[in-house]
Amino acid sequence: LPKSVSRSCQPPGTGAISLGIQRRAVFTGMELVERRPGGSDSPPAPSLALDPFSDSSVPGLSDSFFDRITNVSRPTFEGMAEPNSIVRVFATSASGAAVLLGETAVGPATPTSPFEARWSLTSHVDLNDPGVGFATPDGMRHITATAEDMAGHMSTAASLDIMLDTQGPGVRARRGAPG
Repeated sequence: LPKSVSRSCQPPGTGAISLGIQRRAVFTGMELVERRPGGSDSPPAPSLALDPFSDSSVPGLSDSFFDRITNVSRPTFEGMAEPNSIVRVFATSASGAAVLLGETAVGPATPTSPFEARWSLTSHVDLNDPGVGFATPDGMRHITATAEDMAGHMSTAASLDIMLDTQGPGVRARRGAPG
C-alpha cells in the first residue's frame, strides 16, 4: 500500500491546488487490513492497566506489585491505543452511571510502534467522592476505557476492576478481661 498519493494542478491565473489521499495499513494479528481515514471501522479497544506507581504493593513482596490494589484515590491508568486517538477513562458509580475520570490524546505512531502508542491518565475525580456517586469509601471500582479515532469512531470498552483501599487495616481496642 502506498503511504500517500498527491496530485497538484495549477489552473491559469490561480495558485496551486493540492489533493492528498492517505492510506494506512493496520495489522490486526491475523490479517492485514486497510483502514482509510473516515472509514466506518472502529479502532481496537485500548489496553488498560493501573499504573505501577498507583498500585500500592507490599515492599519486598513481588506478587503484590501488580495486584490492582491502590491506596491512591485519584490513581493513574495507562495502556496502549491506536495512534492519534483520544482515550477516555470512566468509573462506574454505585447507581451504574459512567463517571468520566478524564481523557487524553494518544501520541503519534513511531517506526518501532506503527500500530499503537502509549497513553497515561491520572484521574481528575476522587474515587471516594460520594458527591460523584461512590456510595462507599474504598472498595471495588469498575474502570473502563474507550478510544475514539480521528474519524470519530468509538472502540469497544476495555475494563479493569481495582480495589481502592485508602484506609488500611483498622484495629479496635476492646475493654474487658481476656478470655
